[in-house]
Amino acid sequence: MEERRFVPVHVSLVDALKGPLVSRELNIFTDDLPDGIDLVNLVHIGLIPAVVGFRTELLLRYDGMFEHQDKWRVVFSPNDEQLLKRLLGREKGELKREVEGVRYDLVDALRVAHVQLSSLRPPTQTTLQICFAFLRDGTPSVEWKASTIAHLVRERDRIILENEVIRAGNLFGHWKFLWWKIGQPLLPIPDVPAKDEWLETHHEEVEKIVQDNFVPVLQSLWRAEFAEGNQSKQLRLSGYKLDAIGQTKIGSGSLSEIVKDRRERLTSLTFLGD
Repeated sequence: MEERRFVPVHVSLVDALKGPLVSRELNIFTDDLPDGIDLVNLVHIGLIPAVVGFRTELLLRYDGMFEHQDKWRVVFSPNDEQLLKRLLGREKGELKREVEGVRYDLVDALRVAHVQLSSLRPPTQTTLQICFAFLRDGTPSVEWKASTIAHLVRERDRIILENEVIRAGNLFGHWKFLWWKIGQPLLPIPDVPAKDEWLETHHEEVEKIVQDNFVPVLQSLWRAEFAEGNQSKQLRLSGYKLDAIGQTKIGSGSLSEIVKDRRERLTSLTFLGD
């Protein structure tokens, strides 16, 4: 069994600051959503499920010589001002309404979560996606999926489709449309492992990291995004018991000023493990 150890981690929030039309790495499909989630209307985005989505991908893996950090890239959904203000706008946020409730700095919490994830030594291009929501009765719901081979599956599917174009070009191609495919040999189809061995080995550990480290961050972001303002009115009309889950007070001031002041620090984060 490989020894578990902490490694230096870099977490990039650059993509989290992009507009909703720029950042498309996070796709939330119906099958990913918990049951009983209502839709809300955001003016600049449209009709969306009342869910906070999170995706992180390991771009580079620490090797001690050429790479000095595990480098993770993070994307959030929805890309909305209330969520971003909660993420970036204040140092501390309450996850509980009680005076003595536990308080979290969301950025530091993300750092710690990624350190825990990196300690499992996932391969490069490992992805973790989480969908979090409170249901109408205030019950939290979490759906997550992780993969170390999804990029291999996508590449295999891409080549299979390209081979279909080549076959069509060889059989029925017209020089005006498919001339660049006519006469080309079929591309070799890459092998894809039958199972995700890393995930099978570490599934329980990933589950614990999701619940203990990532979910508290997503809880706070959900409250900021959906338990205040127009979204809260829409959800109350749908029967959501928002008082049962409390509300998060998000930071004050304009988002542009907050991002301008904190962008450099918050988009280049390094956390050294114990």
